Amino acid sequence: MNRLVPALAVIWLGLLLARLVRNPGRGFRLGQDRIDWFTEKGRQSARLDDLQSVRIGRSPEGQTVCVLCLADGRTAALSGVGRMDERDLMREFGRRGIRIIA
Repeated sequence: MNRLVPALAVIWLGLLLARLVRNPGRGFRLGQDRIDWFTEKGRQSARLDDLQSVRIGRSPEGQTVCVLCLADGRTAALSGVGRMDERDLMREFGRRGIRIIA
């Protein structure tokens, strides 16, 4: 039994690391004062004060689309929102005082 627990822990860690390597970073984290999102180039980040607005809608395929419009003119499409409910996204950005364009 004493050797079984460490062996299982090593196997579990190996599976976890393999999953992390195989899965590209996707999605975003919306905090109280900033947003972090993942792109092909890695993690991007912005203060919520730097967001001019957020566009939320549906793609022709019916998936949710969310695009950040930054104050400097750049835009960033958030990955990983395709299955999210538009109303949930609107509510979360609205709670933080971000202008929403639907």
